[in-house]
Amino acid sequence: MHLTKHPALLASDLRYWVSHGLSLAELGAATGASVSDLTQDSERADAALIYRLYTYTSNRLHDPCMGLRIGHQTLLSDIAPLLPLIHHSQNGWQMLHHARQFWPLLTEADRLEVLAQGETCRVQVHPVLETQQHPQQTEAMINGILRLGGVLLGIDRAPDACLRLRRAQPAQPHLWRELSGVPVHFGCEVDEICFSRHILDQPNPASESAALDQALLQARRELGILRQRFFSDDITVLIRDQLPRGNMEGVSAQRQIAELMHISVRGLQRRLQAQNTSFRRLVDQVRAHRARELISEGLLSQEAIAQQLGYTETGTLCKAFRRWTGMTPGEYRASHPWSP
Repeated sequence: MHLTKHPALLASDLRYWVSHGLSLAELGAATGASVSDLTQDSERADAALIYRLYTYTSNRLHDPCMGLRIGHQTLLSDIAPLLPLIHHSQNGWQMLHHARQFWPLLTEADRLEVLAQGETCRVQVHPVLETQQHPQQTEAMINGILRLGGVLLGIDRAPDACLRLRRAQPAQPHLWRELSGVPVHFGCEVDEICFSRHILDQPNPASESAALDQALLQARRELGILRQRFFSDDITVLIRDQLPRGNMEGVSAQRQIAELMHISVRGLQRRLQAQNTSFRRLVDQVRAHRARELISEGLLSQEAIAQQLGYTETGTLCKAFRRWTGMTPGEYRASHPWSP
């Protein structure tokens, strides 16, 4: 799955690393890419490259708080693709709605979720693919959202504001509190910011309906262009990633994938139809390809393979596999031995 990140956001990362003694030449040599070109180019950066940058710099600087430090220096200019939408929104609710809707313009490596439960609002960051989102990159994003939410709405000054992070309790938890400015809880299920929802009711003095309409028109155009790239390939990878987590049948599965793609279920169906395929057909293709891989490797039992493909019974796997190949899993394994 080809995921990208806007160069304005990458600039924030590079600004921090260079200020801590890492040259662009060193970063380029460590990742096998011309990082200096990324600073001058208007093209979106590859998320896999940014993952390698975070992996290298995390090991190089030996700072478990690096992500929070990067987020703490986030500027409004670092969210350039979303800035007109946020600047002209009517209130905090509309700011978050537009940020969530057009988040891929900023980065495709993670997705933004906004949940209102009782008196609390929760802003969550979920990596789309764990293999292309370093944990410290997620923490940089979380703290960056908190910082800008503080600048625009005063979120960080709410008495009940806090961060909830997936990382285990660190050796010096007070550092996270100092860098974020709010209490931090560790070992949580998701990475999120929590605060009183009433903060979002405040009207935005910079709100301007005509300017907002123009910004929405431009954002929709840019998102449409972005979403045309590698569309079927993106869905295929997402389906493969989600198969072991549950059933990939029916409308609920389509809704799950559509949310990850930041589009509606109907939009997902229309685009697949335009490419002469369907969601069900893609799921079947992914399962068939993955089944051949796993059975040829011979490392997992049929029960485990069935689970990896989202089946609850091995009999369902065997029946489907015979339809795909004309052979039983055992026959296929004997005739297609895997070699490293």
